Amino acid sequence: MSKTLLHTRIIQYPFTAGLQGAQIESVRDETRGQLHDLIMEYQAFERKNSELFERDGRIFERISGRFVPMRIRFEAITGLEGDAYFKNPPAEAEARLLIDLLSWQAPGRNDIFHLFSVKAIDAPDLVFYARRASHEQTPGESTPISLERDWCPPPPMPNTLHPMPKAIHRRFGGDPIPVRIDDRPERRRLFIGGVHLQPENHPSVDFVLNLGEEPSKWAASGVADPRDRWDNKGEGRLGMSPEVIRQEAEWVIERLKTGQRGLVHCVAGMNRSTTIYCAVLMFLEGISAEAALARVRETHPMGRPDSRHWLALRWLEKLNGVKSAQ
Repeated sequence: MSKTLLHTRIIQYPFTAGLQGAQIESVRDETRGQLHDLIMEYQAFERKNSELFERDGRIFERISGRFVPMRIRFEAITGLEGDAYFKNPPAEAEARLLIDLLSWQAPGRNDIFHLFSVKAIDAPDLVFYARRASHEQTPGESTPISLERDWCPPPPMPNTLHPMPKAIHRRFGGDPIPVRIDDRPERRRLFIGGVHLQPENHPSVDFVLNLGEEPSKWAASGVADPRDRWDNKGEGRLGMSPEVIRQEAEWVIERLKTGQRGLVHCVAGMNRSTTIYCAVLMFLEGISAEAALARVRETHPMGRPDSRHWLALRWLEKLNGVKSAQ
């Protein structure tokens, strides 16, 4: 008998990176006895080169690589949602363009949650649970591809358990992010999280920056701490520009440099708060966006800037003169 998980396990498949920017060709059901499988055929994207540039005040990525024909079989699926769109998507390329796959195994379950998202604004996510997944390359030649896009997916989330240090969450309201301030290593000066990690009372920090649409748990009654800021930021197309990200990061850095301890959070603790903390690390330590995200994920592996925020972070990296790993 397999052990019951006590913590969420993030799943990074060997094929996850190739789904970022892939083109869906078909999605279909297949029944094996009483089991229900989902089969996806697609053109996996293998990136070779990447360059950022600005045009008419907007940031773009110019990429080149190739499409490779692939097939994934998800076995014994349940809880399927959004499949009608994916089985018969519009003909436009954007409607078939995959942004990412998020997958994890929750405590108490022996199957894996999957969430596919596509580029089209009005498209639903494809959501389901599956016991396992297998992939293979299908017959056909790879196709060279070169294009420009106004988004860029972050590196896939790591294949690891998500720690839940409850004592730290009760005291500080989030996960600690290691940082160097004035060349001194600090392990409990920066904290990141979502509303679900927070205590009922104000945590033991000197300031809180709430970037989400929901109040901090201790402020739900309407009583706010004067040291805190609540500034709801958007996501996706309505997300933060590079300049706004810089301003918010500088606000945090200014307080850290005076010896204060802080928490930055959004609703889930995945996108907006991670974006700002990546920028804080980049400006404080002169590191790349990818190195900053890897640092955040050491203790907060669910951290994931969305594809617009990741493009903005890479642009700030370029302006800082740091060589990108992407």
